[in-house]
Amino acid sequence: MLGALCEEVEKIVSALEHHDLYRIANALPSLAAGLSQAVAVARGILVETENRWLLQVEESVGADSPWSRAHQKMLGIDNPSSTTIWDRAQAGLRCYLETAALFADFLQPGDGRVVELARREIGVR
Repeated sequence: MLGALCEEVEKIVSALEHHDLYRIANALPSLAAGLSQAVAVARGILVETENRWLLQVEESVGADSPWSRAHQKMLGIDNPSSTTIWDRAQAGLRCYLETAALFADFLQPGDGRVVELARREIGVR
C-alpha cells in the first residue's frame, strides 16, 4: 500500500516545488485516504461507523502520536481556520513518513525500496 502511494508523494513534492495548489488539491485526498486505509487495515480496525473511522484509526495509533497529529493537519482538522493547503500538503508528507515508520518491521524488501525512494523524494535521509 505504501508503495502505491509513492506516486501521490511525488505529485505533492513536485506541486510544492512549483507552487501548484491544484496538483496538491488533486493528490492530497488520495494520499489521505490511502494512508488512513493502510493503517486501518494494518491495525485490524473494525469500523463502527463511517463518521468515526478516521478517529478510530487515530486512536489505534495513539490520539496524540506524531502520526495522529500529522494526520489531523493533513485532513485540515487540527485548526481548520488557519491550516492552509500548503500546510496540509507538508503534513501529508509527514504522515507518509510516520506511516512508513509504523510499518518498518513489516515491509517486504521491494516495498522497503519504494518507501526509501519516497523518503528521498521528500528529502529525508
